[in-house]
Amino acid sequence: METAPAQSRPPDNAGFARRWLGPTARKSVWSITDQLTVSGTRFLMTVLVARYCGAQELGYYAIAFSVLIVLIVLQESLLIAPYIVQGRQVEEAERRVFAGRILILHVMIGIGSTLIACIGTAVLFAVNSGFGVTMAAFSAATPTMLLYAFMRRFALAQLSVASALCLDLAVSALQIAGVIALAEADRLTAASVFVTMGAVSALGGLTWLILNRQLFVFRISGAVAWALSTWRFGRWVLGSQQLVALRISMVYWLLPILLSTKSAGIFAGCAVVLTAANPLLIGVANVLEPRAAEAFAQGGRRELLRVARKVTFMITLLLAVYGIGVSVFGEPVLPWLYDDEAFAGLGHLITVLAMVLLMRASRMGAAFGLRAMGVPRMNFLAGMVELFVNLAALIPLVMLFGLVGAAYAMLLTTFIGTALRWWAFDRLLRRRTVI
Repeated sequence: METAPAQSRPPDNAGFARRWLGPTARKSVWSITDQLTVSGTRFLMTVLVARYCGAQELGYYAIAFSVLIVLIVLQESLLIAPYIVQGRQVEEAERRVFAGRILILHVMIGIGSTLIACIGTAVLFAVNSGFGVTMAAFSAATPTMLLYAFMRRFALAQLSVASALCLDLAVSALQIAGVIALAEADRLTAASVFVTMGAVSALGGLTWLILNRQLFVFRISGAVAWALSTWRFGRWVLGSQQLVALRISMVYWLLPILLSTKSAGIFAGCAVVLTAANPLLIGVANVLEPRAAEAFAQGGRRELLRVARKVTFMITLLLAVYGIGVSVFGEPVLPWLYDDEAFAGLGHLITVLAMVLLMRASRMGAAFGLRAMGVPRMNFLAGMVELFVNLAALIPLVMLFGLVGAAYAMLLTTFIGTALRWWAFDRLLRRRTVI
């Protein structure tokens, strides 16, 4: 009897899709959309203030908003980051207790921040009454703006990306509508913007909290020991973020001394290569951090390594495409964008900055993997090394090669920091116990 010839097995396209386009990838896409919504709203608000209020009010708005960013970073480092990692290591009932405790701490931070802002406002009124009015409005809006920021980050920490996106879409739409209405009524000021943001944030944040109140359980017993454990974790995350901010600021502090103030402005203009991709990086990070913690808690080291490698590959591939586009089109676009010939002929500088961005993306898997294993201090130590390398390399490279030297100093620093994080991640994965 003649047998049918064996047929070649078709490629497992469904398996490929499951591996690379599974739930984590889909949530990353939604998270990027969410971050684009938030970043786009902030950009549009800045444009509206500048267009309708002028440079003076824009300055008031920018300074006050920078304070809000500092408070949000503090909140995320000390509350959200510990919840993402430590909350994944306990049962669901205990996780709700954890959530209730960080909500209480959030309220305490909000009250403390408001009191400090009020004191600052009183001092500012004696120095600059115009800025004092803006800070008074900012102080009044601080608790609700922080509430909204807490709720959206908590939703993302739960991997409830759709919930966070709905919240952000609603809040963004109402904020923009409110600001446009104020502009049309000729009542738009930096102070009225913060009043609008505070009112809309209260509506969005409280609505989300009421709809999801079952996620929070309040219990006093054991709170002190819990708070100490949370602080021991969160302090390293906060320290790492402050080191990044200091390292980036160092470039802009030293360039006016080593070259000129104009050079610092040109470098800042070219750095849009880095900041333009922030929604992509932050969007992926919002999913990667809780997903890495979940992978380690449920599947151990092997699952954590799989998630870290997969997300690193995907984000690096995306940013490689972006980097090629920047290298090809960045040089002719920048002079047109800024309408200034000072930005002409900077293709080399832009290409190096694109490489910095690519290197920064390639560390994400290791950085969040270290957090997931409960050792955020390794990120802090790598950040300390980066800070010293940056300082040691920046001055001689700028003196020798100008602005391109500053970019190469950033690239060298980022490469060393990335290598250290992956080395530490690999060493900890090979250990029998994680310390």
